[in-house]
Amino acid sequence: MVIAEMRRWGILIALGVVAIVGLGRLSSLDESLRQHRAASAVFEPLQAKMLRDDNLVDEMANLAASVRLLRVEWDHGILAIDLAAAAPADLWLDAKTLITFAFKDKNNVGQLLIRVFNGNNEDHALLSSIETLRSDWTEKQLDRLRPTDLELNPELAGRIRMTVTPAGKRWKRNFAN
Repeated sequence: MVIAEMRRWGILIALGVVAIVGLGRLSSLDESLRQHRAASAVFEPLQAKMLRDDNLVDEMANLAASVRLLRVEWDHGILAIDLAAAAPADLWLDAKTLITFAFKDKNNVGQLLIRVFNGNNEDHALLSSIETLRSDWTEKQLDRLRPTDLELNPELAGRIRMTVTPAGKRWKRNFAN
């Protein structure tokens, strides 16, 4: 009976030592697997371009070089942007840039709302607002979009729902003179 108990204790101690040695070797095994994985990952998978709360500032900072942003809001697939325009031509160039950014460069923007304010004075009078949906555009249309199309092409008027305020009409007339 004593020998059987000694044998059980001996087996348990031997298993314990094997377990300790085996667990100690896991760290070196993990290191070799990590090196193997790093060597086999030649191509990194392409990350989907998603607009999120944590990358909104970085993404908008890239746009700020070409568009005069006043305010940006992101909420459940709706991107709302306030911008300042110095001239009507700027408005169309900025709108084209924002539409391309929202619907071609990003996968999760479903609606784009743009409010345009006068960029030449301190009161920032609202001049116009633009609303458009991702479903209004095909990939081909986004590839061929030009700023002059937004203003002159009547076919695009249905895709870009634009409202011009009385101040916006005066602003546009001032540039026409």
